[in-house]
Amino acid sequence: MADGQSARIPAMPKTSAKGRARKIKLLLFDVDGVLTDGKLFLFPVPTTPSGNQPPGQLVVEAKGFHAHDGAAISIARIAGMETGLITRRNSETVALRARDLKLEHVYQGSQNKLKVFREILSTEGLSASEVAFVGDDVIDLPVMRNCGFSIAVANARREVKQEAHYVTPHAGGDGALRDAIEYILKSEDGGLLAKGKAPLYEHGFAVHFLFGLVFAHLYGLLNVLVPEGFANVPPGPNAHAVFYQGHLLYFSFMTLTSVGYGDIVPTHPFTTSLVTLEALTGQLFPPILLARLVSLELEGRRKR
Repeated sequence: MADGQSARIPAMPKTSAKGRARKIKLLLFDVDGVLTDGKLFLFPVPTTPSGNQPPGQLVVEAKGFHAHDGAAISIARIAGMETGLITRRNSETVALRARDLKLEHVYQGSQNKLKVFREILSTEGLSASEVAFVGDDVIDLPVMRNCGFSIAVANARREVKQEAHYVTPHAGGDGALRDAIEYILKSEDGGLLAKGKAPLYEHGFAVHFLFGLVFAHLYGLLNVLVPEGFANVPPGPNAHAVFYQGHLLYFSFMTLTSVGYGDIVPTHPFTTSLVTLEALTGQLFPPILLARLVSLELEGRRKR
């Protein structure tokens, strides 16, 4: 420049957390401290002697997992987002939980998490910007620094929180993974939990609960009008006694969810028909709700 001053080039704007979250196709996470609260429970189990082997002792490892995280992984699968774990420890408990959650990627005993992360990118044909990672300790930083969207749980080490793009409101093992998944899905315009769809998801559970209450009250009415409409199992001297409303409420929700636990059975055509109707309602309602959510997701993707 004529005045001798050098021209200043403005810095590139940093991508916001939501902007990063919109690109995510795969969510990876640590286990201890993220999927659990970080505590390890070790139980010594004595073994019986076999042949010339003296009696010994096995150590069984136990961990606690939060149901909200499991539900969130199911929601992520519906939305088309894959999930997986990378952990340094080996645990049969974790393997069992991973099978239960149907995780697409399970890497235990990984001493170099960054190497595993890059192998996953190569196998899936994804760029780093399309992968998020949830961590809690400094060992997770190499992956968090190289992924597109780094997430720290509320109880993570201070250094980890400082470098994360997003910190979950809940601690590890207390729904932190649910926070991460909801943040990613809500960041997508037209996504599964975007504005306008979350109410459908929440109201669906409310309606399902309402069905249980309605059928319980109908059972109570029939129990008065048709004294022999229900019976205890196994039958006793008071098999057809008038049941309390609490018993019928329990029976209603067991029927609606198809769990089948209980000691009450319908013994009259009227009550049998009503129980059959509730069982069909319970079977059909979740698929209908999920189909509606999936259709909204596909519609949103077509618009994008």
